[in-house]
Amino acid sequence: MKENKNLKSIWDFLDEQDQEEFSIAEEDRPKYVINDTIQAENVTRYYKRTIQEIARLQQELDNWKADIQKKQDEYINKVVAPLEEKARFFEAQLRDFAEKQIAGTKKKSVKLLEGTLQFTKTQDKYEHDDDVILDFINGLGAKNKLRSYLKPQPAKLDWKNMKDASVIREVTLDDGTKENHIFVNEVEIPAVTVKVNLPPSFKVK
Repeated sequence: MKENKNLKSIWDFLDEQDQEEFSIAEEDRPKYVINDTIQAENVTRYYKRTIQEIARLQQELDNWKADIQKKQDEYINKVVAPLEEKARFFEAQLRDFAEKQIAGTKKKSVKLLEGTLQFTKTQDKYEHDDDVILDFINGLGAKNKLRSYLKPQPAKLDWKNMKDASVIREVTLDDGTKENHIFVNEVEIPAVTVKVNLPPSFKVK
């Protein structure tokens, strides 16, 4: 399809904008105004092509990421994993040697020219389930001393249920301005304002 002059004017406008530095604030940039249906049709087509191009590039990026991950996994399996296995083999051999060298002594290490073979105490490892422990302590009652091990937890607001149970009313502030606030059980809830009668949303399909 041959590009008409209206669409060409749009491209000219966009090309001119490309010459501007991106540091210019958006509100200070000149605006392209659609004046008729033909221009609207052309801009809609341009918009949809742009969205399709974004989707195509995103798919290419996702494919590239997947390919990189696959190559990384292959490299780990073929190069890194064998080296790790070799290191574990060397470590096991050196451990056996060191254990034999310090057997019957109070020594905890064997010094070599290439390094030191040393045994250190391993810290205890605790595996625990916080939820089970928490339920247990709470089940003992409010006065049990184990509660001192609980961290204070602020209540979490159930906003959805509060919003569903609320009513919106217009209130006048001290400075005379009006705002829409919510009330629950005739109690005004602080720090909530509501914008009503908003214009309909716009979407290009």
